[in-house]
Amino acid sequence: MRILIPSEGSLSAKIALVGEAPGQFEEKVGKPFVGPAGHMLDECLNAAKLNRSSCYITNVVKERPANNDISLFLKLSPTSVKMTPAYKAYEDSLKDELERSTANVIVALGGIALFALTRKIGILKYRGSTLESTLLPGRKVIPTIHPSAVMREKRMSGTATYQLITIADLEKVGRESVTPFINCPRRELILAPTYDQVMNFLAGLSPEICKEVAFDIEVIRGEVSCISFATSPEQSICIAFSEGLKNRYSLEEETNIWLLITKILENKDIKKIGQNITGFDNYFLYSKYGILPANLEDTMVAHGILYPDLPKGLDFLTSIYTNEPYYKDEGKQYIKIGGNDRDFWRYNALDSAVCIEVWKSLERELKEQDMWKMYRNKISLTNTTIFLQYHGIGIDRRLIDEAIREVDTSVAELTQKLKTQVGFDINPGSHKQLKEYFYGVLGIDPYKSRTTHNTTVDKDALKRLARGTQSRPGRPVAATILEIRRLNKFKDTYLEMNIDDDNQVRGSYNLVGTGDGRLSSSQTIFGTGGNMQNLDPRFKNMMHPDEGCYLYSMDLKQSHDVTIANISNDEMTIEAIERNLDLHKIAASAIFNKPYEAISDEPGSAAIGSGQFSERFWGKKARHCLKYGMGFRSFANLCEIQEHESQKIVRAFYISTPGIIPYW
Repeated sequence: MRILIPSEGSLSAKIALVGEAPGQFEEKVGKPFVGPAGHMLDECLNAAKLNRSSCYITNVVKERPANNDISLFLKLSPTSVKMTPAYKAYEDSLKDELERSTANVIVALGGIALFALTRKIGILKYRGSTLESTLLPGRKVIPTIHPSAVMREKRMSGTATYQLITIADLEKVGRESVTPFINCPRRELILAPTYDQVMNFLAGLSPEICKEVAFDIEVIRGEVSCISFATSPEQSICIAFSEGLKNRYSLEEETNIWLLITKILENKDIKKIGQNITGFDNYFLYSKYGILPANLEDTMVAHGILYPDLPKGLDFLTSIYTNEPYYKDEGKQYIKIGGNDRDFWRYNALDSAVCIEVWKSLERELKEQDMWKMYRNKISLTNTTIFLQYHGIGIDRRLIDEAIREVDTSVAELTQKLKTQVGFDINPGSHKQLKEYFYGVLGIDPYKSRTTHNTTVDKDALKRLARGTQSRPGRPVAATILEIRRLNKFKDTYLEMNIDDDNQVRGSYNLVGTGDGRLSSSQTIFGTGGNMQNLDPRFKNMMHPDEGCYLYSMDLKQSHDVTIANISNDEMTIEAIERNLDLHKIAASAIFNKPYEAISDEPGSAAIGSGQFSERFWGKKARHCLKYGMGFRSFANLCEIQEHESQKIVRAFYISTPGIIPYW
């Protein structure tokens, strides 16, 4: 029997919340959003300073789907939509219901509500956008993530990113609830300008007239296809150099345009604003055309410093800081499959207009939160990272070729060893075969992934299988598979790296690539090189400095330990630092219950794990891993030691440094 769950709240409420369908708790209580998802919704509303009691709350589908499977009513995919007659009836009913509501803004909670209200698909794309409803023309809709998805992310990954995003979206809902009008920005986008229009616009970007300008480049087939400039959120120009397969300007005209663009970009008296310009635009313009823009402000860097746990893409920043609806698909589709040139130019012009609008909010927040100095320090690294990317480090291809032969020989020997251990051919890279062998043939209780909760034979599982437990011996075959995978990964990551033709290894740098504010590194924007910050020591030995130069490895001595000791007021560690004692030996002293002076740095002096490491090594390992609250099982798995050995190390370390425990 169908149980219909009625709506809740007043039809005169300024905010209407539209969910997907009731769940088991809603079916039992007879109200929408009363189960765990309802509690999450309440939490987000409270954080956004909105009262649930002041909202009208309903669902698209008013009955609980069997097994909570909404696809029994509506099945959405990026390329197809399947609606049942029952769904269509519920959608018609929702229209009648919301026509009686006088809400100034309707919130679509999740993808089903987004589709019902706007016919758009992709909640993570459109969340936070101010949209006009197709179900109720003229009515304002702001989508956000469904509370169930927020909970699922927290449960699966242990992060609250979706929750923070939902709160930000609901704060926008609160601001938009004061009026029913759809306040989308009005922008003058100059597309396909003539040569004279371009030169006149660029002439107005002199430092006497213009103090700041946003710019953005689009690259097609290795060349700048178009570049946009915006002096305000209200006006932007897209200078496109080609249309279809034809050039839009003569060679002389294009040369004059680029000379003037260079003069503007390199002028230190004009502030240039952009999204990831310190990582992409700057390096491309310098490496391709020799243009080095000066006086930069990067919205991605600014937001990464302010909110390191949130996304940093311009699409996300647009949804948070502007009322511009989601538009990024216009450019992505053109780059992948082609399309209408004017749509692409509009996309390019919008990027600059949106960017300068976003920057105004970010600049204010950086100063209000006293993070301006930190931001400027980051931006000051731009020319340094561009030099690192442009110059690179030399590599000896002869040594690479030798290493490839050695790895191939070792993998072949280990593969034969694996066959002998197992008794038949098995692919060390096949999860299916390995699961069947370990959990089927050998009958070992399956290990589960901590993120997906599915049966796995990933690296962590193989380490546990190799190590064994108190009730099950270790399996050497797992160690063999791990070694084969390590060698293959070394070959794939380093030995077969795409190295530039001049035999220089390069990488790009992201000024806010990590959550704690450090730089990160990856392939160059041209698809060569790789992560230059965490190179395998074997690969480093194949590198060579320029003639007359040296390679140095520098690190700030125990900077994390000094910081943690002072924050946690760990008097013992602070005293040790002041006396210039070796903190790793102190940790080892506690682990091995030996005097500080007796701790050995000789390899093989500690009978832990394989027995190949020193006592000081285990003190260093413990201090690096355990100061952030790692448990003994994770530590055992990371270090590939027995759990009873790990327990001993963890217990001794925490007893010796009790001050840090409250700060995890």
